[in-house]
Amino acid sequence: MRHSNTIPWLLFAFAFASCRGNGPLPMPSFVPEMTLSPMPTSRCQDGVSCKCRPLKGVPGEEETDLKAGEQRFELRLLATDSQLWVEVEGRGQAYKKPGQIEELCYYVDLPPGEHTITFHGKLGLSDRGLKLGLELREYGPRLKEVGPFWYDVFSFNCNGMNICTDTGLATWAKGQKARPGGVLSSCSSARVVGLEYSGNESKDSSAAYDQVAVRFHLEVVSFGMVIDPSDPRCQNAR
Repeated sequence: MRHSNTIPWLLFAFAFASCRGNGPLPMPSFVPEMTLSPMPTSRCQDGVSCKCRPLKGVPGEEETDLKAGEQRFELRLLATDSQLWVEVEGRGQAYKKPGQIEELCYYVDLPPGEHTITFHGKLGLSDRGLKLGLELREYGPRLKEVGPFWYDVFSFNCNGMNICTDTGLATWAKGQKARPGGVLSSCSSARVVGLEYSGNESKDSSAAYDQVAVRFHLEVVSFGMVIDPSDPRCQNAR
């Protein structure tokens, strides 16, 4: 049985309410291959994926080869043996094979406007249940001797990276709904709107899922200023 939900968003200040996502989210049917081209940075050298940035204890390094007028985003697929896809509409999809347990990172430059992102997970090689997670961060370039920084934008981990269940998915969605603008850091240039999600129940359990899909629209604008992410002005509900 498929469970599906849609969350309407009321955005603040310069954002607006989205009326998209009023029907069930069909389960995607992605080909198991990588089509998202790695960015030309020092972390991306094998043509397949990129070395993930350290998240703590290391000062932010300035990104290279930034395109004028575009914002750089990091897509981080969390460590799990499940099969994962994340598609950035018009740019391609990143893919993590089942059993490939380490974190994988990808980087994409996006112009101002709206970009649809779809995340899909399927049960991996083990029979221990579906575990999946995606994190999205935005690069804030160095401006007037401030920065650079990375801003937390979006995080999905069903049931705290334990086996994904209907309750776990609903709990995550409730927390996501409470965030102003749909983002973790209000100092990011981005906003998350039109969120949809669905799950397929496992044949072995009426509560656990063997597939989950999440889709949202990422609204990007150009940075007007760069603020340290630890500043209280950047803290949204988590």
